[in-house]
Amino acid sequence: MRKGLVRMAHGDRAGTRRAVLVLDPCPISGLGLGSTAQRTLPDVAGWLRTGTAAEALGALRTVEPALVVTNTDPATALAFARRLVGAPPLLVLLPAGAHPAVPGALHAAGVAGLLPAAASPDELRVALVRTYLGRGYEHPAFRPAGPRRRALSRREQTVLELMAEGYTNEDIGRRLYLSTDTIRCHVRSVLSKLHADNRTHAVALGYRLGMLPLAGEPVDGDLPVRRPA
Repeated sequence: MRKGLVRMAHGDRAGTRRAVLVLDPCPISGLGLGSTAQRTLPDVAGWLRTGTAAEALGALRTVEPALVVTNTDPATALAFARRLVGAPPLLVLLPAGAHPAVPGALHAAGVAGLLPAAASPDELRVALVRTYLGRGYEHPAFRPAGPRRRALSRREQTVLELMAEGYTNEDIGRRLYLSTDTIRCHVRSVLSKLHADNRTHAVALGYRLGMLPLAGEPVDGDLPVRRPA
């Protein structure tokens, strides 16, 4: 690949561990993204940078990355996302000044993570981890406008967490020593506050909004860093 840059961890054979594909026309920022992803994500051996969407699509014919990260103009990011049906999770870095409709279009195209290109290193690491683990990430700057979501009470937060673990209303009631009718009331309140259509939607929103922790996920500012061997 003419403009690509491949960095694999020392001693790893190609294919024995997973890699991250970076689409970034700038070699310097692409180097930063690839290096950060390799240091941050578990079980990632290295990374590969491509400078154009065509090169990235070509790389996907021979490489099965664990994650794809793009740092391009909005039009390129959207066109690229629409070509990645069934591909690994995609984290898009959007530049300042992107049209307000772009985030929604990217979500509709299947983008799993959305982050401003000017985000802090900590925000980048959080977005990388959540997108890599399949739970998605949406920076507050891109959350859709609309009715303000009210904060959940402590009990409602607990109910949401148990919903995410797959417990039924009856199961949650037994765990919390509450009646099923009371749990139903809490669930209805959670749906209302999150503007969710159903339980599945509420859980998805909980992960996307950062209200639900991933299994083994650290708190912000205390992310695991994979050190080179």
